[in-house]
Amino acid sequence: MSEPHEKPSQSIESTTRRRFLQYSAATGATLFLIGAAELPPAFAQKPKYSILVNVSNCIGCMKCIAGCEAYHKESYGWSVAGTAYTKVSYAEELMPVPQLCLHCVDAPCVEACITHSITQLDYGPVVYDRRKCIGCLFCVSQCPFHSITYDPVEKKISKCDMCYMRIEKGMTPTCVEVCPTWTRTFGLYDEKVKEGMALAQEKNGVLLYSGETSTLYVLTDKQFEKLVDGTDVTVIKNRYPPASRWITDMLKYSRLAWIPIALGTVLYTLKWTKSRLKVVS
Repeated sequence: MSEPHEKPSQSIESTTRRRFLQYSAATGATLFLIGAAELPPAFAQKPKYSILVNVSNCIGCMKCIAGCEAYHKESYGWSVAGTAYTKVSYAEELMPVPQLCLHCVDAPCVEACITHSITQLDYGPVVYDRRKCIGCLFCVSQCPFHSITYDPVEKKISKCDMCYMRIEKGMTPTCVEVCPTWTRTFGLYDEKVKEGMALAQEKNGVLLYSGETSTLYVLTDKQFEKLVDGTDVTVIKNRYPPASRWITDMLKYSRLAWIPIALGTVLYTLKWTKSRLKVVS
């Protein structure tokens, strides 16, 4: 007994479904290739300013934390603990290590933020508008250095913004100004890279993240070996986490996903309508 033939309407629907998927996939691939060809923004190639952190100078006085808290409360009116912006963690042998946002050159948190509460200024600092934050945690999950703090009560994030309003007035970031041991210094990016390289050579150590972040770290080889695999200090790594780059690109272009879906839906509807009219006629 022969198999029953598929009804014309079923055949049409099956064909148009395939075409819908084909159109969507083709459109999506085209948009991805177009997006991948885009040049990065100018500031993503070289920030203007930098904070250089000389880990050897830190004495754990916590003045950076107190100063940061006072500044943000005065400037924004937000009553948030200073450790939400910057931290000083203790590693082995009670070695204090400053930790703050590294202000990545092409920041994954900026691409992850769906409300645009996190943005990057054209001279480097990654800043945020707490009023726009909806507590989705996308930025927290994508930060390669775990430098974003989340408040589960307020359902808001907080992070170092490099005191950008002070910078725009010709001042230095608060944590730099109040540091009594010059653990953190501030200046033009190129100058801080040169200073960091000279310090690293002097200490027979390393300069971390040159060209990748606006915040740079200088450590001795001994400090680096102790901190690179530690769990309490999250800002010291062998190199800038490479996974963050392709995740950033994926997040960037995934925002275009609605376009091929919408176009595919329209084409599917037009084809379906046209096919139905043919069957009826």
